[in-house]
Amino acid sequence: MNRKFNIYLLGLLGIVSVMFACNKPPIEPKPDPVEQLPEATQEGKNTFGCYINGEPFVPRVDFTIGGPIAIWAGFNEETRLFSTQGTRETFDDKFEDVRFKLYITDSIGEYNMHSVTDEYRGYVGYGTICSYYHDTLNYGLVTITHLDEALDIVSGTFEITLVNPDCATNTIMEITDGRFDLRY
Repeated sequence: MNRKFNIYLLGLLGIVSVMFACNKPPIEPKPDPVEQLPEATQEGKNTFGCYINGEPFVPRVDFTIGGPIAIWAGFNEETRLFSTQGTRETFDDKFEDVRFKLYITDSIGEYNMHSVTDEYRGYVGYGTICSYYHDTLNYGLVTITHLDEALDIVSGTFEITLVNPDCATNTIMEITDGRFDLRY
């Protein structure tokens, strides 16, 4: 009887030790939203990022042939019109863009965003997501922190308040802490 008890006790201790030996992976903290945005650099690293209503937006598009690209920028040195767009693929294979235009009349400094018409969209959601337009009272502000026309680099920060009175969930979109470091 003593031998059966020892085997039983040994088996029970083995099960208990296996249970305590299993390590659950540690719960990783959510990354700090600030760490999810690209650094504010001035080297032409082709980065773009901002917060949309407090949530980080960083362009990312899986490889597509002839499809959208994550970051696009253009600067016409004659007209001085700068345009940029960041595109992100959403979880359901749809896309969303943050975009703006402005005239860079000097070099570094603060500029108001430019809208050719009241219908210029600053945020486009493809599929079921609403699109938002530049507010005609406040088109948005861009601060150009670096412009190198010899190397085709433009860097800066931006913020925009966009509107869509027809969007069912939220009629105002706040884009804050925007930053870009682009080659055009």
